[in-house]
Amino acid sequence: MILKEVHEKSIQHFQKIGIPSARLDADLLLAHALDCERIDLYTRFDSPLNENEIQKCRELIRRRSKKEPIAYILGSKSFFKSEFLVEPGVLIPRPETELMVEKALELVDKDEEYCIVDLGCGSGCIGLSLLQELASASLIAVDLSEKALEITRKNAERLDLLDRVDCRQMDLYEESLNLDSAKKHIVVMNPPYIAKDDKHITEDVLDFEPNEALFAPEQGLAAYKTWLANIQPQIQKDDFLLAEYGWQQKDQLRQILDAQGWKEIHFFKDLAEHDRYFLVRNQDG
Repeated sequence: MILKEVHEKSIQHFQKIGIPSARLDADLLLAHALDCERIDLYTRFDSPLNENEIQKCRELIRRRSKKEPIAYILGSKSFFKSEFLVEPGVLIPRPETELMVEKALELVDKDEEYCIVDLGCGSGCIGLSLLQELASASLIAVDLSEKALEITRKNAERLDLLDRVDCRQMDLYEESLNLDSAKKHIVVMNPPYIAKDDKHITEDVLDFEPNEALFAPEQGLAAYKTWLANIQPQIQKDDFLLAEYGWQQKDQLRQILDAQGWKEIHFFKDLAEHDRYFLVRNQDG
């Protein structure tokens, strides 16, 4: 069987079972199975595949057919300027979250020695992306999941950043993080914010990604009430906090943030004009 036949059959199979990105997924999976670049597939279309190569392709197609996220199958996901390792048990980075990194970089002096604090760090993609851009900064990466912290360490090592990273396993619903008042802090968080009865979650997300990183009590608002309240007294004049939230939560979040006493509150939309993340400080501005 030649590569073009395997490629076409894979696309047709994905289309038949309702995978919307059928051609892209087939490209990525076959390139991974054959250890080549995606563009190389099209220059090798007439090449015959041996039985071992066909079996590798079939196995990856089989996994995707069960709606396993392609990032887990490939073992990595592109985010901001880097490729981040991901595994089952760790939330897959989303492209819309890159806007938090971009906004944070707009607000900082790149020569300052900031301490970045990544609450619920997952793969570490947000904090490590900032750390790459801020040569004098350090990072505190916090998560309850040991698997998440393990992947964060691996990603930090791959990016040659491990010597500037402090990974801490903490339950942010129960424990408070003590920040060094002598340092300037950039706090970022992408907490679980989906209501447990939300009907819009796709099958691949619901069945494969870690529920504890997706869903939160109190209609998805519990992390904002607890995590923000715990860290709010430690946010000083020159510090700021950026957080992602669900597109229907803005009004409830405004009430929570006002009640907690944040002085400066800004909401931002993503490129699709959906409410996506907010910035808070402990000063008027």
